Amino acid sequence: MAFQGTGAGESPVRVGLIGCGDIARRVHLPGLTAAGARVIRFASLHLADAEAAASASGDAEAMATDDWRQVVASPHIDAVDICAPNHLHAEMALAALEHGKHVLVESPMAITVAEADAMLKAAARKGVMVIPAHSVRFIGPYAAMAAAARDGRIGTLTAAEIAFGHDGPDHRNPAATWYFEKHRSGGGPLMDLGVAQIDLLRSALGSEVTDVSAIVRGQRGEVEEEAEVRLTFANGASGVLRSSWARPENHVVIRGTDGTLHLDASTPLTLTRPDGSQERVPTGGAESNIEAVFVAAVARDEMPTVNAADGRAAVAAIAAAYESAAAGRAVPVARPAW
Repeated sequence: MAFQGTGAGESPVRVGLIGCGDIARRVHLPGLTAAGARVIRFASLHLADAEAAASASGDAEAMATDDWRQVVASPHIDAVDICAPNHLHAEMALAALEHGKHVLVESPMAITVAEADAMLKAAARKGVMVIPAHSVRFIGPYAAMAAAARDGRIGTLTAAEIAFGHDGPDHRNPAATWYFEKHRSGGGPLMDLGVAQIDLLRSALGSEVTDVSAIVRGQRGEVEEEAEVRLTFANGASGVLRSSWARPENHVVIRGTDGTLHLDASTPLTLTRPDGSQERVPTGGAESNIEAVFVAAVARDEMPTVNAADGRAAVAAIAAAYESAAAGRAVPVARPAW
């Protein structure tokens, strides 16, 4: 579906925003606007939230509604950005795709592999894009780390360890109680944080996760409080992933035959050679954001570096991890069947 982009003399990408809560107002709306898009349709279950976001957009054509179906059906927009609770992602995205809209959807793209597969098929059939908001891979230090790993700076990649954690959504966004309801969230920190972790490792190692073995600990409402997953990649590398709502954690280590890359919340990206020598890895110029990536992709009618297949792969790995934790054994990650 061709679209004339945001270059000189061209019309800007017009976007409808569905879900006008904290992440939408604080991150997505300013990100889309800074990228040159016009966000002109807003929907939220709470009309006041949609009206507040519409006002914040500063666009004279902005309109608000409490019915998201009005947004996906609007002839005045080219794309939809979905920031609703997880269990609504697939339904809303499929409706938008059927109306020929490009879709940016908050992570996780879906909460089941079947939903993700349906989204991929619908996007291919309609000739539009559905892009998961895998934002972490575009943050400067992480982007530079993944690029250094892919470019052979540490030789053949052998192993990786990644840990993300915070004190939980009940402290960060108390109104969003749906995070603790399994049928609405899809899971706890393993779903909430693990999707981005899987995506970053897939991007850095350039390989698919083939098998997982997981354990979960603690409980917040109906979901786990912490999770640990052991990963096997198709290229032979191994990995360990930790996700937590119990403690702050933020570090990534990638090991290769010629060195190790290390990054954490207090240490800049560092390459350590086998002889113990170290060097700082520059991160300048690597930073972007998913909103700008999405707007540019729609404007140019070009698939970006992150796409629906990446969203599906991350969901499949997390689904396998939950299955593994329940069964007490290693589980293969479901591959696409088409």
